[in-house]
Amino acid sequence: MPNPAETITVPIECPAGREGPLAWGQRAILATVSWLDTEDTYFNIPLDWALPGRHPVADVAAAIARLTQTHESLRTVLVRAGADGEWRQRVERPESLALEVYDLDDSADVGEQSREVAAALAARPFRLTGEAPVRWAVMRSEGAVPAVVLALSHTAVDNWSLGVMRQDLLDLLAGTVPEPPARQPLDQVGFEESARGAGRSTESLRHWARTLERAPHSMFDYPARAPEAKRYVRLGLDSRSLAVATHLVADACRTSTTTVLLTAAACVLGAYTGHDPALLRLIVGNRHDPDARRTVSPLAQDGLLLLPRGDGTFHDAVRRGYLPAINAYKHGHYDPAALAETIRGNEHRWGVVHDKSAFFNDVRLTDRWTGLPAVAGEGGLKALRAHNRVFEVGAYDRVDCKLFLAVADRPDSAVLHLLGDTAYITRDELTMLLNAMETLLVESAFGEVPLGELAAAVGITPPERPGDWVRVRGGWVDPEAVRRLVAEAAGAEASLVVEAGEPWPRLVAHVAAAPGGPTGPELHIAVVEALRERTGVTAPDWYVLHDRVLPAAEDPEARQAPGVLWQGDGRQEPPPIFLDSRPSEG
Repeated sequence: MPNPAETITVPIECPAGREGPLAWGQRAILATVSWLDTEDTYFNIPLDWALPGRHPVADVAAAIARLTQTHESLRTVLVRAGADGEWRQRVERPESLALEVYDLDDSADVGEQSREVAAALAARPFRLTGEAPVRWAVMRSEGAVPAVVLALSHTAVDNWSLGVMRQDLLDLLAGTVPEPPARQPLDQVGFEESARGAGRSTESLRHWARTLERAPHSMFDYPARAPEAKRYVRLGLDSRSLAVATHLVADACRTSTTTVLLTAAACVLGAYTGHDPALLRLIVGNRHDPDARRTVSPLAQDGLLLLPRGDGTFHDAVRRGYLPAINAYKHGHYDPAALAETIRGNEHRWGVVHDKSAFFNDVRLTDRWTGLPAVAGEGGLKALRAHNRVFEVGAYDRVDCKLFLAVADRPDSAVLHLLGDTAYITRDELTMLLNAMETLLVESAFGEVPLGELAAAVGITPPERPGDWVRVRGGWVDPEAVRRLVAEAAGAEASLVVEAGEPWPRLVAHVAAAPGGPTGPELHIAVVEALRERTGVTAPDWYVLHDRVLPAAEDPEARQAPGVLWQGDGRQEPPPIFLDSRPSEG
């Protein structure tokens, strides 16, 4: 890492500062960032932007100052206020900013040197309460700047914001002053507190609750394995053949490439885990409103998609997937605290704590790759696969998901990044899933891949589940683990019976109730609370509390045996909870 040749102070004239609450997207990303250690840089964003023409350092510095003046998020720090330490945002009014200047080595590649500086800028944690969320640098060669380099905290921007910033910088250097954004982050708060914003949140909460009602309790309901030392591994696939094939499938199905990639991800993950439909969280940009198009701020939140694989071919799945995907993207704007309360309010009724840890994120700003080679027929497409490569991106100690597939924004190739929790998806299995996606799309470009034979057709080997695990309505469970969980929650001896039922077996827990122990509904609540972070268990469908000893597990009359104190499903909760985010009248 070279040292800067100099650091210059750039004057900046900003309007008066202001302070207020965080918008929903800001709260969502802050919760994710705060989940990591304060020294963790996982969510820092390194960028290098090549500039056309020859611009003096002074001109670039002035453009950066104007950009910082225009977008409040770039000069916002976070503060804690009140007795409960609530997070708020404060827009600062700086008089200057620091700009590092690096002299290029003419014998080395400009892009490589720029990326090295960007990575170094992003390698230091941001102090969110006392430091601006962006660090700037320029690369200098013979007095001109061929590239701007920066690092940002994810608490200040999302992917859409980066496109706005880059275009604004280019416009300023070309002599055009961009229009100010219609909504700054604090203006976004005002929209979300309005009746229209609150109504949007309410509809999103209803969508999440309806979706989870039908979802598997986990896509990863099989025994965990010993993870790698750095538990979370991210691999990449660089594939022009996948990009070309995606275009062809999208044209054949008359849909977007995002829908094709999303459906492929759901089909591959579902074939691997044995689940149909597949549950995925989507990253939603939330730029539906024209007023939000130029907002530089993290507006993105999670959407929730339950995508069926179904019968027929992959083309059929793509056509079926369009409307559910659109619906999921539509319902990704909500109050995060209200969503968490809505989900928790329904979990006791469901008897399930859903593991929502599989993600999909298409970060491209356009739907098409623009720099792909011409391909002559099926043979040419398959020949193109010889140039594809799988590579390692990184390994991490702690990440809040089990699987995360991201589609990078590159014009001349499809670059997929797949992160996995190696306790559930080994490094070799990550490679297998990336290759399976490529195979599925390439084989579907000029033919049809039957969904009933998907695993074999694309080279997927599913994980093994022990023979004593049972398939129930929400997925697979380990009956012995459920029994232990019930016994721990009850503080008493317990047994579990798997009763035949249609369409799924029923789990019936028998408990030797201890004096002063929990009632049936209290026991169910304790069981559900203990489900968190576990993937192979759900709450029993029925509980039977006995006064002294348990009947024999094979006793068909156990529910009617003498000494039964109570029996029921324990789900004595109100009807489905859908919190209303609309402001009350009066």
